[in-house]
Amino acid sequence: MQDTNWSQIEWELLSEEIELSPPWKADHFFNTFCLDMDGIYKIQIWRDEEYMLRAKLIGNCVITDQGDEGALERGVIVQSDLKGVWDYSYSAKLIQCFPELATTNYLLQEDRTAVECTMGISHIKVKPHKSLPKQKRESLVEWCLNAPTSTVLYVDSTERKVKTKLQKKRDMCEDSYIPNRQSQNSRDTVYIAFEKTGCYISQVPEQYEPRWSGKLSIEYRKKFGYVPDKKTREAVRELAGFLMGRDLKLIGRTEYSKSGFAIRAMAQNPQSVNIVKVCRLCNQEIVPVHIYGNESLNFKETMEQLLPRYLHSDMRDVIQKTLPLYWSSFVLYVDNAIPVIASAIETLQKAWFALEENESVSVYYPKTKFRELKKDLIAIIDEKLEEGPYKNAVRNKVDQLNQMSVRDKNESFFAQLGITYGEREIQAIRMRNVFAHGDTNGKTDAGNMIEAIKVLQLLYAKSVLKLLGYEGEYIDWCDGGTRKTVY
Repeated sequence: MQDTNWSQIEWELLSEEIELSPPWKADHFFNTFCLDMDGIYKIQIWRDEEYMLRAKLIGNCVITDQGDEGALERGVIVQSDLKGVWDYSYSAKLIQCFPELATTNYLLQEDRTAVECTMGISHIKVKPHKSLPKQKRESLVEWCLNAPTSTVLYVDSTERKVKTKLQKKRDMCEDSYIPNRQSQNSRDTVYIAFEKTGCYISQVPEQYEPRWSGKLSIEYRKKFGYVPDKKTREAVRELAGFLMGRDLKLIGRTEYSKSGFAIRAMAQNPQSVNIVKVCRLCNQEIVPVHIYGNESLNFKETMEQLLPRYLHSDMRDVIQKTLPLYWSSFVLYVDNAIPVIASAIETLQKAWFALEENESVSVYYPKTKFRELKKDLIAIIDEKLEEGPYKNAVRNKVDQLNQMSVRDKNESFFAQLGITYGEREIQAIRMRNVFAHGDTNGKTDAGNMIEAIKVLQLLYAKSVLKLLGYEGEYIDWCDGGTRKTVY
């Protein structure tokens, strides 16, 4: 990668097709598939129209006959790993390869069998050979699809200068030419400071594929303090996407040395069904960070305010778990979206009540007071009820008498967070029960369902903001995009 081109500096590893060469190191899958890897002379790797990783093995190869030994049953899809060489001095590992189609063509005049085998790949990792001098990592850049195309939230500028020089050496003279010099300045970056370090969130130039998606990079440098661990980087990506109103899709990362050379890289498939549709959705913006041109600092300020709280929140794991449900609700059909987003809210709620400081607000009466009443209730049951198969079941239900009903828990949860829970929200929660229990009662017309989805999505988003201690304006999607204040 020492001759890294501009596309692999400005964008990810597979911004252009790459080729691997032997020697190969394959495992059981390729033996099972009966391919003689010694005959394969190159593997092409690229991204398809949905930005999924694809590969093609090309060579002069004999399909070996291994009999029944190691054979697979029909219908079994084998996933496996394959190693090769890239750019002569770097090893590449294709992870979770699976075959799709193999074709052979016997070339009579050349007396050989040409073979091509197309494969799907989960991800690819590239690193220098062990024989090369080690270079320390200075920076790490993560690459994401489904970024906003607006530049309003980027408050810093990037200056790019490109110079090309031609030198001609001959016996009698030596000439130098600078035939081309380019300079460009664009507002496409914002610096986010947090936890004694920071990162650049930058827009990737439009000329790189795929054109149907906005693209961004998140860059960490030792110069900023340190390069954070994977879990911290995930939190940065999750919160940035939430505030941008986009479900950022990680598709790779690149590590650079101090001299600017790419020393390690990873590319993966976008974790999404129908990624093109997802990337063409409108921004689902809950905090006004980039739809109002005169408030360009909102993203930077809100991000720097909430990120430390998110990193140290007791609710971080459950927010991380439920965010995919939240984003899915914007893509699914309405009858599937309602239970999904309602499940995200319920999961948040259960985790919040499970926190030690919140246990007292999930019951009607203090536990110590109810414990005394419980003894009297059990004594009455023992005295009045005859022995039978269900007597113990009745006794065991006494504990549940003090547990709040679902509706009362909802009211308590949103009241504690300071979120309005009125008739609009109650009706939306009831719509979830329609699909869970099949009690339609004529309430499932398209208008009611779409309205319920918006209300539930807004409830979830406001809950996350309040759990992170946000105070400020938000956008009420259910009221024509009106800007309101979270206190």
